[in-house]
Amino acid sequence: MQATMLRAATVMAAVLGQTAAFSLTARAPGLSSLSTSCMSRRSVGRDSRTLGRLGSFGATLAAPARMASSSSLSMSAGFLEGQSAKDIDGNNVDLGATYAETPAVLVVNLASKCGLTDSNYGELVELAGKYSTEDLVVLGFPCNQFGAQEPGTEAEVKAFVQSKYGAKFPLFSKVDVNGPNAHPLYQKLKKEAQNKTLLSLLGDDIKWNFGKFLISNGNVVKRYEPTTKPLSIVNDIDSAIQKAKIINGGK
Repeated sequence: MQATMLRAATVMAAVLGQTAAFSLTARAPGLSSLSTSCMSRRSVGRDSRTLGRLGSFGATLAAPARMASSSSLSMSAGFLEGQSAKDIDGNNVDLGATYAETPAVLVVNLASKCGLTDSNYGELVELAGKYSTEDLVVLGFPCNQFGAQEPGTEAEVKAFVQSKYGAKFPLFSKVDVNGPNAHPLYQKLKKEAQNKTLLSLLGDDIKWNFGKFLISNGNVVKRYEPTTKPLSIVNDIDSAIQKAKIINGGK
């Protein structure tokens, strides 16, 4: 039986090699002599009976590959898997379970007394209102690490942003985004951001209030520095949502 299985595997490899050669020939007709030399018709005919007998065995071998592909697809939005944080009211939130299926997530470190506060909060509220929460969610993390510009309690932060800006997007308890006590989510965001902006070339640390990260398809799609206005990244968000829906079958 082992010899038969080995023979079948050898034939499968040969067939795959012939298929690849045929594909290459279709692209470059001049290579036809190379493709026909990969495997003789006599060899295929001789071993066809063996392949037929072990067809079900081959199907069994192929099944795990199909399953793995399907599993990878279903986990495409898994960047937040295993991440949790306390919301502004102190409740623990499983970020993976709550937002992992959202096509696009924008993570922002916030401050109430910064020169960038008015413009960023105003545009973040507008941005969040532009999309359904099934397409985009803005996650706001107050942080007091930059000029001590978020000195208030969580209750004071919540009252301020909701009364002054009407913010309805999810707010979380104050966190560190840099240093040894940086929240695990921010450690991961900084580590996995692919693009390198001019400021990020000086190091991966968040540079100031209102740094932004766009998450989609299991990755940090893009990192934005504090001076980037929220409404200026609409095209990036639209593109991320569209790609996520295509990957996940239009869901």
